[in-house]
Amino acid sequence: MNDKIEILEPDWNITLRVWWSLVWRLFAYTIVAVIGFTWIPNIFLIFGIDLEVIRGIGSFFGIIVSVPLSIVIVRFVLYKEYKDFKIAIIKKDGDSKEIKEEKV
Repeated sequence: MNDKIEILEPDWNITLRVWWSLVWRLFAYTIVAVIGFTWIPNIFLIFGIDLEVIRGIGSFFGIIVSVPLSIVIVRFVLYKEYKDFKIAIIKKDGDSKEIKEEKV
């Protein structure tokens, strides 16, 4: 592994690549989650519960599923290694923009 760290400015190319990495995963996994949870309202319909109540329950489950799912996807994207860069979280020491190398 290369020990040299080069800080890249997030230009539009990098911005769009990271954005797309987030968006397609959010879309795909949300569709899978929605399809996976469509059986829940059907159970309520069998018991004759009002459609408006079922919509409220569906919204509740949508939030319960989508918020943790989006957090997991953001974490995945933060760990992803792109073709020519990787996202790094660098601890800032005070107001300095300089990176200090520490030998382990």
